[in-house]
Amino acid sequence: MDGLWYAAVTVTTVGYGDKVAITGLGRLIASFWMIFGLICFGMFGGAVVAEIAEMQADQYIQDVSSLKGITVV
Repeated sequence: MDGLWYAAVTVTTVGYGDKVAITGLGRLIASFWMIFGLICFGMFGGAVVAEIAEMQADQYIQDVSSLKGITVV
């Protein structure tokens, strides 16, 4: 179980710090919060990038004729 704890801490790049969870339940809860934090930052970053991409696309597309030659993936 120690290996899983250190793997979770390493993968989430939280680091070991000076305060660590010692009990199994504490490590489980801390692992949940580490993963939850990564998900939240990932969703926030994705939303920001999508908004920037949308604003950039709106700037260049004036009407239907400006869509000629744009590849849709």
